[in-house]
This record gives sequence, C-alpha cells and structure tokens, in this order.
Amino acid sequence: MIDNASVQDPVGAERLPGISEVHIVGIGGAGMSAIARVLRGWGVRVHGSDRAASPLTEALCAEGIAVSIGHRAENIGAPDLVLASSAVPDDNIELAAAREQGVRVARRPEFLTTLTAGYDVIAVAGAHGKTTVTGMVTLAMLEAGLDPTYIVGGVMANLATNARAGEGPHFVIEADEYRRTFLALHPTIAVVTNVAFDHPDCFEDLGYVRLAFGEFVDNIVPGGLLVACADDPIARSLAASHHANGGRVVLYGISEASADWRARDVRTNDAGGLTFAVEHHGIPQGEVTLQLPGEYNVLNALAVVSVASELGLEVEVARQALAHFEGTARRFEVLGEVGGITVVDDYAHHPTQIRGVLQAARDRYGERRLVAVWEPHTFSRVRALYPDFMAGFDAADEVLVLPIYAAREVDDGSLTSRDLARDLAEAAARPSRGPERPRRFRSAATLEMAVEELASTCRPGDVVLLMGAGREYVVGRQLLQRLSCVNVDQPASTLKARSLTERSLDAIAEALPGVAERHASLARYSGLGIGGPADVLVVARRREELLTAVARAQASGLPWKVYGGLTNILLPDAGLRGVVVLNRIQELTYGDDYRLTAGAGVVVVQLVRELLARGWGGLTWAVGLPGTVGGAVVNNAGAFGGEISRVLAAADVLCLDGTVARVPVDWFDFRYRCSKLKGAGAAWVVLSADFRLRPGDPDKLSAKAEEYTERRRRSQPPGRTLGSTFKNPPGDYAGRLIEAAGMKGARCGAIEVSTQHANFLMNTGGGTAADFRALIERVQETVNRQFGVLLEPEVEIVPEPPSGVAGISAERGVDCVED
Repeated sequence: MIDNASVQDPVGAERLPGISEVHIVGIGGAGMSAIARVLRGWGVRVHGSDRAASPLTEALCAEGIAVSIGHRAENIGAPDLVLASSAVPDDNIELAAAREQGVRVARRPEFLTTLTAGYDVIAVAGAHGKTTVTGMVTLAMLEAGLDPTYIVGGVMANLATNARAGEGPHFVIEADEYRRTFLALHPTIAVVTNVAFDHPDCFEDLGYVRLAFGEFVDNIVPGGLLVACADDPIARSLAASHHANGGRVVLYGISEASADWRARDVRTNDAGGLTFAVEHHGIPQGEVTLQLPGEYNVLNALAVVSVASELGLEVEVARQALAHFEGTARRFEVLGEVGGITVVDDYAHHPTQIRGVLQAARDRYGERRLVAVWEPHTFSRVRALYPDFMAGFDAADEVLVLPIYAAREVDDGSLTSRDLARDLAEAAARPSRGPERPRRFRSAATLEMAVEELASTCRPGDVVLLMGAGREYVVGRQLLQRLSCVNVDQPASTLKARSLTERSLDAIAEALPGVAERHASLARYSGLGIGGPADVLVVARRREELLTAVARAQASGLPWKVYGGLTNILLPDAGLRGVVVLNRIQELTYGDDYRLTAGAGVVVVQLVRELLARGWGGLTWAVGLPGTVGGAVVNNAGAFGGEISRVLAAADVLCLDGTVARVPVDWFDFRYRCSKLKGAGAAWVVLSADFRLRPGDPDKLSAKAEEYTERRRRSQPPGRTLGSTFKNPPGDYAGRLIEAAGMKGARCGAIEVSTQHANFLMNTGGGTAADFRALIERVQETVNRQFGVLLEPEVEIVPEPPSGVAGISAERGVDCVED
C-alpha cells in the first residue's frame, strides 16, 4: 500500500491533538471520502480501504490518499485512529485488528463533533434537499471569498469534489438524520428544509423523526440562527417552538405569507431551470435564475439567500452563485442524449422526492414522453411508505420497476419489483386518480434486462428518468451505450445493423470487463473537468490490460491513444474517437542502492510520500506535483530546482509496433518541460520508470517536503485547473507577464485567469475546451502586444476530432453486417 506520509500540519495538530495518522474503513462512501479530504487538508496522514474500487476511490488516490481495495488486517498500518463508516459491521477484520492493537476505533457520528469543533458550523438538515442546499451555500461562500471548510453529500459539478479544508472560520456540512448523526453537530446556523417520515429502520414513525429534528434545533449554539422552510408544516412548527424559547429564526417559502424571504413569479427559463423574484419582508430584492428545474429548488435557493444574509453577504453575491450552480452528482443529472432520447439520473428514493422530480421533468421537458425507472431502496422503506409510493408516479407516462435495492437489509422474497409494478397499475386505474392518460407499468428482474427493455421500446423524444439511491445509474449509462449502437429513429429491437467499426469497439469493451467502458465521459477524469466521451475508455491498472487494449485497437485498425493523469491536458468538447486508455499501472518495486521501479500510473504525490517515510531522497521536490509518473517522464516535470531527467535511469516503453523496449535516460532527449515523447501521438507509451535515488534523513526530508507543500499552497489556486498554463520564457515568468498585462480575472465563458496566480486558468463551472483555447489565445495576444513575448503553452491541447465514426473518415465508407 502506498502511504501519503507527511509531517503533521499545524492546523491538524491544533484541531486533532494526538492524531497524526487516520485509517478510514469504507473510505469510498460519500461521507467518509469527504472526511478524508478534510483531514488530508489539515495535514493528517490519511489512508483507507473499501470493498470495491469506484470513481471516488480513484479520485482519492489521485489526490494522494492511499486506498486499499478489499479489507485486510494489514491495511490499517499503525494509525492513531481508525474511523469506520456506519455501513461497516462491527466484526470487520480491520476494526478487529485495530482493537487488537489498542487503536481507538470511532464511527462517523461521534467523530463529527471532534471534526467540527472550533468552527462556526452551518449545518443543513432535512428529509430532502440538504445536499443541494449545502452545495449552494458552499459555492456562495466561496464566491464571496469566505473560504469555508465544507462537506457535501455529493460531488458538486462546479468544484468536482464533495469536501475541502478551507482557511476560514466556517464549516458547512450536510446534516444527516439517519441514525441521528446530525445530533453530533452544534451549529451556529442550522437549516431545516423539511421533515418527513423516512428511515423506518431507524425511526418508528413521523413523531420520532420530529423529535430528532427538535433535538437538532436544540443543539443550535446560544445566539445562533434557525433557517426553516415556512411551507413545510413541521419545519415551521419547529421554528415556532425555537422562537418561543428565545431562539432566532428566519423563515423562507413560496406560499406561506409569514416567510421572511419569499419567491414570487416562478417561471421556466431558457436554460431549462427556473427564474423567480425574491422579496424580503415584502421588499423586492431582484430576480434569481437557476439552471436547475423543480419548484423544490426554488425553496432550496431561498434557504441559501437566507443563510447568505445572516453571513452579511449581499443578495447579489448569492444571486450570482445560484446562477452559476450546476448541481451535484445524481441530482437531476443529465447523463446524456442519443438520437433524441434523454437520460436523466436522480437520487430520489422517497415518495415526496419522486413526485417532485417527476414534476421537475415535466417543467423542463413539457409533453415529451416521460419514462420513469424506479429502483426501490430498502424493503423497510417501501413497506412503510407503500401507499405514498403507489401515488407517486402520476406524472409519468411509463414506469419500469427495477429489483429492490436491499442495501443493509435481507431479501426474504415476500416483496418483488413485479408486485410493485402490478400494484402501481391497479392504483393508477382508480377513477379518483384524475385524468386518464395512456400509461404502462413494467418490472425487470435484473438491471441488464431493464437496459434491453428500455433500448427496445424507447424512441426519439423520450425522457428516461432514473430514480433511486442504489445502482440505477448503471442502467442509464448502459442504456446510452446500447442506444449509440443502433439507429434510434425506430425502436432498437427492429434495427440491429451496426458498422464493423462499432462491433470492433464493442469487442474491445467486452474483452476487458470492468476495465473498459463504451461512451464514457472523459470530463470526470480530467483535472479541468472538461472533455466529451470516448468511444471506448480503458482504465488500465495492470500492464497486461493496457497492452491488451492497444493490441486489439491496432488489430482492428482503430485509432488509439494512451494518457496518464489528465492533469495538464485539455481534452476536446466533442470527446475522442477510437480507444482511449488511461495508464493507471500501479507497479512499485524497491531495489538495492536506492533503486526504484514505479508503474507509469502511480500518482507522483503518493510516491513521494512513500519515499519520505522510507527516508529516500531525490524526489522530495515533486511532493506537490500533480499527475502520474508516466506524465512526469513525458513532460520532464520539475519544481523547486528538480527535474525528472536528473533522477531517471531508464524506462520500459511500448513502441508503435507493439513491442516493449527498455530505454536509457538519454533516449528521451530531455529538454525544459519536454521530451521526445511529448506531442508524439501514440508512438511511444511509458509503462514504468526506474529511478536512481539517494538516502536521506526522514525528518529533514519531511520538513523540506512540508516547506515545498506550503509554498505551493500559498501560490497555487485551489479549484479545477491544468496547472501552469504557459512555459516560463527565458529570463522571466509567464505569471508575471500575464499579471503585468492586466489579465488577472480575465474570462472567456466560465474559464478565468486566476486572481491568485495569473499562470493558472480555472474552470469556474461549466467551462468548455473552446473557452479555454479562446482565453489562451487572448492571453498570448495581449502579452505579445505589450511585451513582445509569445507565451508557449505548457499544457497539451488536444484538437477537436473530425466528424465520423471512431475517427474513420466518411470516404472509407461503412461496412454493415446483420446481427
């Protein structure tokens, strides 16, 4: 296991005395991954484990947090604390190992008190909407320059993360009522969006839920504020009780006249979201425009305006942040569109949420046929709320019920998706249910069968809305892949002719199950959060997987390209045709005389932290270097006077003819931030690198690494960037020239020249590759005009692909076969 050892940061030492290393069991979950990021930001040494790899675990590894897949006793190392997710059973082998070693074991709820101690806590609670409100509040505070620490229950599209340790006095956190976790918090500002009966495995009925929320409100610190939704009767009742006991209260709402902040004139806008007028005590405060649909998001936005006002922010600041807010993962997330069929995923798994999301889809998509795909979440929830679920799908034209997601429960076979579909059909047929509309209710025994059923019946204009908190999103992704292989002008079952190229791409994906994916978005792997889909994306963690993907692409005559960490590469908006391989090879071997062999996919930050713990010097300067070993070799990466070329001895390289060659350092023809491999297309691929290192004192090396880390932290802006955009010209600095040219803060679309360091171009949310290229050209022209210096990009800019299938031109024609 690669460890991200580091010297205890003063912030961490102050906030967590006696804790310099933490192991997290279940680190791949939304809540635990967020805690890991905050601890890491404090300088705590963090590592963890989870039962399966996921995009979240991969993202943590890319950030320098080591993650072991699978639970083993040796994973825990020698931490000061083992922190476990609520989903991890008490008899977990790693928890048992910690107890045997006398290491303290804590669960997330009890740890939250320690985590948030000393902050002004802004806690957002509610049966629904808390993830979105937490994200909105976070973005508003960041845009106002408050720099809070934050934990959000989903990855925010604007920031490409769910957590960060800030330097301000505020801690914004999603307050989860499950198992009464939110009672560990003592907020300065508490938000209650709504209260409804849920989690029947935890609460007996709505009365117990209300009591828990009442305790949460009672935890508000003296002089603190409760922000509550006046349109929700229980939230309003909690506010009345709190006010009667001398507490401060602000109410928001649409229909309730007693609200301090109200929305009026709610209407749809051209972005598919909603625009509305805001009033404070009846005084107009201007209009707010959202990219998100659904009246519930109007209420969410009002909660944010209320919090912003308490923080002393101008309404205009909140309005701008809300206009920029792009949502969080799995909250009305548009997964894609193929042939006029739109696929949307949402976390809705409660009847109230389902009704609201279906209405939001009606608001955005009008009378397009709405196909609801429901994955019921836990047997206890379905049974407890059965009548409400039966009345929740009136806005849908069709409903497809997936197998019930058991989560932590056991399926006793007494309730199935077929039962639910049958009862939904019977409920919809009752005369009391309003106007008759053509409707159909179906069930699927497996996720795979659901994909085939949807692919065979969907037609252009349909909106497929997936709802659930389990794995229903997999159906959406696979459906998009399936639809892309057929002509969707007619039902897919009647059109099975596919080009040989598409069949070849399918064959590569099928040959590497769990490794390759068809039509996968590259944006989620990019440091900038930009990039369209790849025809086939292969995430190769072993050398054999990479070699197999390349060999099959070559044999099929398909274009192919291998990338590393995608931390300094601008990917095209239209994506990449053919086979795209992400080199994540994780080989790591220590030899005699301080020789090291590292796979090209090893994250540089992780590698350096491992070397620091061993007392190996030579790469300490790279402690904050983004990206992977392979990318560092290709670009001759350097910092603080060090360069890869000075410590590299040799490398294994994949050649164009498919052979693997071992080449010495001189073969690379290294120059400043360049080698013969840079810009060489797919001609050569680094598979592993051998380094010549030297002994050093671990304490001195760690101290030097901390110095470098702090210098980077002060000078380099947080957020989505590709690192330094331009190479430094001889005798000068690109950042100085750009700043002197008055370009700090310049924007093209959502891409901005950082106001902290002018050589960083940032994606502030929703930026495109076209925006990035346009801003590069504008900076180059301005600097050249004022100083006579033409800045050369340090980032690699991948051009937009030509039209055609899989990069094969139309002149070649398309050969079709019948399945």
